[in-house]
Amino acid sequence: MLVQTVASVGIVTAMAAPALAIDPAASARAGYGWVAVANSSSRESLDWNTNFNQQAAETTALRQCTALQNANNCRILASGPNCVAVAWNTNQPLNRPYGTAADTPAAALNAAIAAAGAFANDPTVRCSYLSQQPSSGNPLGGLQRQMV
Repeated sequence: MLVQTVASVGIVTAMAAPALAIDPAASARAGYGWVAVANSSSRESLDWNTNFNQQAAETTALRQCTALQNANNCRILASGPNCVAVAWNTNQPLNRPYGTAADTPAAALNAAIAAAGAFANDPTVRCSYLSQQPSSGNPLGGLQRQMV
């Protein structure tokens, strides 16, 4: 079983049971759904949603954006079956978010930071397969599942 984890210093790692060859992208798409992020170009805020499929995730993210940001110009910034990341470009009068989707948290973060450019700031990532919280305790010891 693959478990994506983040240490307190922000290093993304993967732990797999020995003798199992697992494709994290395939397992993510297999049963966990979709992640989407929406924003309004007139606000500096993000509205995330993880849901069973693309339509549900995107529709809910857009509805949250419209309601919570009190905006009528919400759009999907990024959407994908695995991980979505956003980094902000702070070299503009209103900070502009850049969203990307990728198979792993690290790949999504790297792509978002690259897209935001030299003034990239405040990168954030969410993954559809990391949204499932353990029912009790923390089986990962000192590591925490990333919920941004």
